Amino acid sequence: MLRFVQGIGVGGEWGGSVLMSMEWARGDKHRGFIASWPQFGVPCGLFLANLAVLAFSQMSGEQFLAWGWRVPFFLSLILIAVGLYIRLGILETPIFRRLVAERKIERAPMLAVITQQPKEIVLSALARMAEQAPFYIFTAFVFSYGSGTLKISRDFLLFAVLTASLLSSSRSRCSAILSDRIGRKKCTCWARRRSAHSASSIRPAR
Repeated sequence: MLRFVQGIGVGGEWGGSVLMSMEWARGDKHRGFIASWPQFGVPCGLFLANLAVLAFSQMSGEQFLAWGWRVPFFLSLILIAVGLYIRLGILETPIFRRLVAERKIERAPMLAVITQQPKEIVLSALARMAEQAPFYIFTAFVFSYGSGTLKISRDFLLFAVLTASLLSSSRSRCSAILSDRIGRKKCTCWARRRSAHSASSIRPAR
């Protein structure tokens, strides 16, 4: 239930932050790079969170399950304060201000989207589900499964997720730059061809 509520909150925050970042771009030359900053925050946050857990795991030792795991959660209050400071100081984009001046703003935007574009909402939700489900498996469920079922060291799993988050952060920036160089549509088509080729090359284990 908490994951469901989190998904609603993250969906609104993430979509709004990408849109706002894109609207602040002054042209198409660097629009992909600018719009990728919110997505860049995902692996960065994952890296910092797991680094904090790893650090306090080393400090607390056998007492990690008793009190060590609570400290990173308390430290996250600092990030809440930083996020609130940014939220209160951020300005509306020129595009949004122009729409307000021209009175082109919906009174109930969420209701308007649900009634006017239900098909796009369902397709987007299913597409994101295919991405988000493996993400939570590889970054959250892997700890309980790896340490409980496979008997792998928790610190080893933390190092693995830290490495993956570094690779993800660099790849997201490179993909954004590539979209600015060759175009968003060409970049998407190339990624789809690569995924289809990888899927066709997989053979069932005998």
